[in-house]
Amino acid sequence: MTVYGIDFGTCYSCLAVAETGREPRVIPTAQGANTLPSVVEFRLNRNGTPRVGSIAKNAITPLSRNVAAFLKTEMDHEISTLSYEIRQGEFRQISPIEFAACVYKELYTQAQSQREANRQDTTNKVVITVPAVCSEIQREKTKVAAEQAGMEVIKIINEPTAAAISYNIAKGETIMVFDLGGGTHDVSIVQRLSGNNYQVIVTKGDPNLGGKYWDEKLVELTYSKLGLNFTEDVLTHARLIEFEKHKINLCTSDDVTFAFMDDEGIQHQVTLELDEFEEFTENLVERAISVARNAVEDAQNYHPNVVIKRICMSGGACRMQALKRALQRAFPRKTVSLNDPDKSIATGAAIYALSLTENGNANYDIHVTERGHAYGFKTFNSENCMPVIENFINLRDPLEITSRNIRKYMSTSSKRQRLTVYENSENRSVYPWTGEKPFFDGDILFDHIRAVGSPLDIMFTRDANGVVSIVVNADNHKYEFSFATTSGSISQEILENTKRLMELMEQINFKKNGLYFSNCSRFWLN
Repeated sequence: MTVYGIDFGTCYSCLAVAETGREPRVIPTAQGANTLPSVVEFRLNRNGTPRVGSIAKNAITPLSRNVAAFLKTEMDHEISTLSYEIRQGEFRQISPIEFAACVYKELYTQAQSQREANRQDTTNKVVITVPAVCSEIQREKTKVAAEQAGMEVIKIINEPTAAAISYNIAKGETIMVFDLGGGTHDVSIVQRLSGNNYQVIVTKGDPNLGGKYWDEKLVELTYSKLGLNFTEDVLTHARLIEFEKHKINLCTSDDVTFAFMDDEGIQHQVTLELDEFEEFTENLVERAISVARNAVEDAQNYHPNVVIKRICMSGGACRMQALKRALQRAFPRKTVSLNDPDKSIATGAAIYALSLTENGNANYDIHVTERGHAYGFKTFNSENCMPVIENFINLRDPLEITSRNIRKYMSTSSKRQRLTVYENSENRSVYPWTGEKPFFDGDILFDHIRAVGSPLDIMFTRDANGVVSIVVNADNHKYEFSFATTSGSISQEILENTKRLMELMEQINFKKNGLYFSNCSRFWLN
């Protein structure tokens, strides 16, 4: 059996393969690298396709308007916040699903090509990873993007959980996974029980913290040293990618010197010291450490007998030495380790994928229990009649929720019942106007309710991929409604555009009929 694991990252993505009887390994890109830059050049090349990865990243100039990056952080948006030049003088807002599908397609195509060249079996079965703080909408859209790229998604798993599997922790051991990627930060407390049973005890995260934010600080520091006017407008994709390499150099050097062209086209020579960069980013480090502290506090509150002995770091941003030092200061009695931060998540996902397909093979029998977000519905406080969100799924509940989550209502209409469901980041009941977004807000229609005041039993469920559904029993009739976001949050236009874009990338292998590409390109552009 052959399966894949994919870590779709904000800045870099990685694909690993797992096969029965062999050690899992990362499949390198066409350039020989372990990771593929999550960058897409949307101006169609002569073959009628976008360009993905290093070739797109190298095409970036300070004035680039056709190269997209960091769109993973916009996965909860229908379309990107920026417009991209897809043809000379023609701009379009790209859906993050289109962007993600391009990255998945490039990883998948390169893996298939290399394995076919080596006369090895190919597959389309994959486990994909998402940040632990990923919302259900983001989770579902990521899955759709991978499916549009031609893969069969057999499971979605949280990134820190995948990293924990790759670390192969000992039976009975509990670790903290400190995962800092390009755009998000997750901390999970993971325990390996008997056999290969992995239990995620606690998960905390910050969806607006990652290596990208250190890049932004580096730009700001440079502008400050040169006495230039710094505004948010200078933080273009091109500028951030330019400065990312300087940040990487500071991971292994005490200083970095580079040429810098400002917004007026004036060239400068800049030297940045590691010490001043670390001082300038102290607040980001503290934010990252505070997430870890909160995770440990929660674990001790709800699992007082659990002892965390080791901290395993994952994600490329963890190469910054200030983070490791801060973790060691915050948790002096725990061992901090960093092992292949670029590959650990994809490798763990591949191992887990093999466990799901190797039925009955004890060597690959891995079971994972994860936690997700809290979910609640809007009710009214009996004391002051103020609307509040009453949780029916808590943060500590596993992703797979059973029938115990049943709520009883009385119908307010013989035809419909209004239901608003919120996705929370807290366990407590909260007022709806504190920032929680409605996950589902609409009328549930019934055909068999005899009268107003009829009893309704509403059961909330969440499957192993984190998709929430409800089942309503009314007057001995069962009604099922899925909160899966494919139909509600992804327009048919976006799905069609993504499909055509994937067809363009598939046809690149033929390079025969220029008219065909022209026609496909015109369809996608429209």
